[in-house]
Amino acid sequence: MNALYPSFKDQLLTKQFSWLGDTLAVALYDVLAIYVPTDSNISEIAGTQIAPGDPIANKTVVDGYAGSFPSVYTGLLNPLEVATAIIYRVSDGALVAYLDTVDGFTFKPTGANYTLTPGGPGGTYFAL
Repeated sequence: MNALYPSFKDQLLTKQFSWLGDTLAVALYDVLAIYVPTDSNISEIAGTQIAPGDPIANKTVVDGYAGSFPSVYTGLLNPLEVATAIIYRVSDGALVAYLDTVDGFTFKPTGANYTLTPGGPGGTYFAL
């Protein structure tokens, strides 16, 4: 299941959020991280965070789709346990999207690094 958090939608509609302007990251979690629509901050996510993620590079908006280059993670101890990716705003931990790596997102090892590739058209995370 992939979903946008309702708190993100509210902030977007009230101009408190900018996909292109805000610094965002993608954190990786294990299978215990479940989608809870009332969660609004990264600190509320259950499960084990496997990697906090660096800021998302080269964000794009094309035809209503939010995208970016793939996110690369280095030095993960248990990459096979990654089941969920969560996009959040770095400055305050505000949640954006819950991404189940089983549903359209590829997480694969590439040597010593691990790459999460957005699964939507043209390398996108979600559409509005």
